[in-house]
Amino acid sequence: MLRLENEQMATDNKEIVAFLKRTLNQRADEIAELHDQMLGLQQAKDAEKDAFEAQLAQVRHEFQETKDQLTSENMLLSGKLAALEEFRVQKDELMAKFATLEEQLQKQEEGHKEYTYNLERKMVLDRDRLKKEMVQRVNVVASEFRKVSHSQMAETTKRAIRENVAISVQLTKLSDRSYDLLQENEQLKEAQVEMQKQLEMLEHNEKEMAKNSLSHQKMIWMLIRRCKEQKLLLNEYTKQREAMRHLEMAHKELQGESQALRERLQELEEEARRRVAEGQSQARLLEEEQKQRKKAKSVLARVVYVLKELLLEKPVDEEEGEFDVIFQLRRKEKLQSLLALVQQAVRGEQRLPEQELPPLRMASRERQLERYLGLGGLCREGWAAGATQEEALFLVQAISMLLPGPVPWRGRSMNQELSQPCKVQPAAPSPACEGFPCAVSPLDYVAGACAAAVPQHAQHEPARPAARDHLLQDPPCLQQQPRATRDFLARGDAREAANHPAQGSG
Repeated sequence: MLRLENEQMATDNKEIVAFLKRTLNQRADEIAELHDQMLGLQQAKDAEKDAFEAQLAQVRHEFQETKDQLTSENMLLSGKLAALEEFRVQKDELMAKFATLEEQLQKQEEGHKEYTYNLERKMVLDRDRLKKEMVQRVNVVASEFRKVSHSQMAETTKRAIRENVAISVQLTKLSDRSYDLLQENEQLKEAQVEMQKQLEMLEHNEKEMAKNSLSHQKMIWMLIRRCKEQKLLLNEYTKQREAMRHLEMAHKELQGESQALRERLQELEEEARRRVAEGQSQARLLEEEQKQRKKAKSVLARVVYVLKELLLEKPVDEEEGEFDVIFQLRRKEKLQSLLALVQQAVRGEQRLPEQELPPLRMASRERQLERYLGLGGLCREGWAAGATQEEALFLVQAISMLLPGPVPWRGRSMNQELSQPCKVQPAAPSPACEGFPCAVSPLDYVAGACAAAVPQHAQHEPARPAARDHLLQDPPCLQQQPRATRDFLARGDAREAANHPAQGSG
C-alpha cells in the first residue's frame, strides 16, 4: 500500500513538475511573444517617431519660410499701404485744390464774362452816347455855326476847328481805351485757355489716379486673399501642431505601455524563475522525503524485527524458578541501546548503524505470519488509533515487506483493516504508559515500548516474564484488544520458544 502511495506521489510529483514545465514553457512563449510585440511596437514607435520628427522638421521649415515670406510681403505691403495712404492724402489734397481751382476758374469765368459783358455794354453805350453827343454837338455846332456863320465867319471856323481837335483827341482816347480792353480780353481768353488746359491735365491726372487706385484696390484684395490663405495655413499648422502634441502624448503613452510591458515581462521572468526554483525545491523536497521515507522504513522494519526478537527471547532456567542474570543484563543493555538508537532515529531520522543492531535471523513463514499478525493487531488496536493513517500504513508496509502476500485480518487484508478509522477510545493511562503518549508516531511508540520493557524499579533485579506483555496489556489504547489476537500472539511465542530452546543462552 505504501509503495502504491509512493508511486502515486511520484506520479503526482511528475505530473506537477510536467505541469510546471508546461506552465513555464507557456509563460516563456508568452514572454517571447510579448517581447516580440514589444519589439514590434518599439520599432513602429521609432519609425513613427522618425517620420513625425521629419514631418515636424519639414513643417517647421515650411512654416519658417512661409513666415519669412509673409513677413517680407507684409513689410512690402505695409510700405505700399503707407505709400497708398500718402497718395490718398495727396489725392485728397489735389482734389481739394482742383475743386478750389475749378470754383475759382468758374468764378473767374463768370466774372470775366460779366466784366466782358459790362465792358461791351459800356462800350456800346459809350459809343451810342458818344455818337449821340457827337451828333448833338455836331448839330449844336452846326446850329451855332449857322448862327455865327452869319455873324462871324472866321471866329466860328476857329471854334469849330478847336472843337474838332478836341473831339479827335477824345476819339483817340476812346480808341486807346478800346484797344486796352481788347488786349485785356485777349489776356483773359489766354488765361481761360490755360485754365482749360490745367483742367484737362487735372482730369487726366484724376483718371490716372483712378486707375492707380483701382490697381491698388486689386492689390489690396489680393493681399487680403493671401492673408486669408496664410491664416488658413496658420490654422492648418496649428492643427498640425495640435496633432503633433496628441501624437507626442500617444508616443508617451506608448512609452508608458512599453515600460509597463517591460515591467510585466520582468515580473513574468521573475515568476518563471520563481516557479522553476519552486519546482526544483519541490523536486529536492520530494527526493529528500523519499530518502527519509526509505530511511524510516528501513529503521522501522529493523527495529520492529529486533524488538520482537528481544521480547520473544526467554532464559533457559525460567521454568525452574531461576533467573539468568547475564541474559537479563544483556537483554537490558540491548534494549537500552535499541532505545537510544530509536530515539536518535526519531530525532534526526538517521540511519541506524548495522553493527550496533543484533543479528537478524530468518524465520519460517508461519513464525513471521504469527508474529506480524500479532503486531498488526497491535497497530490496528493500539497506536494507530492516535497516529495518522499514513504512519499506520507505513509500519504495515514495513512489516508486509517480509511476507509474500497480503495478511488476512478478520476476513479482510490487514491493509484494508488499517485503512478503516479506529473506534477504540483510550482509557485512563497506566504506569506502563508513562514517558510516552499513545497518540504518537510508530518510532515513538516502539521507543516507548523499549523503555517499558526495561525494568525501572531495580537495576540488578532480573526482568519478570510478564515484562514483555506491557505492549499488549498496559497501554490504555490496547486494553480493548481482541482476545483472539493476544491468544494468537501467545501461541506464536510458545512455538517460538519450543522451536528455539537455546535462544536465551545466545
